[in-house]
Amino acid sequence: MYQYIVLSYILIILLVGCGKRESGYDGKDQTENNIQTTTISTPSIMCGMCVSTIKKTVSAVEGVYDVEVDLQKKITTVKFNRTKVDITTLEKFISDAGYDANETPRNRESYNSLPDCCKDGK
Repeated sequence: MYQYIVLSYILIILLVGCGKRESGYDGKDQTENNIQTTTISTPSIMCGMCVSTIKKTVSAVEGVYDVEVDLQKKITTVKFNRTKVDITTLEKFISDAGYDANETPRNRESYNSLPDCCKDGK
């Protein structure tokens, strides 16, 4: 009987421990009300390197949980904590990387530093 009780406790502990969400959230200030997903128009992206640059840049912003860049549609979808970052800040980071973001024009100096494959000639 004692073994049955011990095994039951171990099973419960394993089930509870394995049931943790592995979604990338750290559990702090992340109620569903704080999570927002937005789509940013990134019309100046040209190639896979542009996609990588934007993903790396935006992923580094505190409060960003996920970044997806669609080269064909020329959009960037960002999932973020709106108590830590806002859309204007996300646009600014993309702009500072050398790309247009919604109505925020690219930073010209950053654009000039991009590889030729990432330049649209504008």
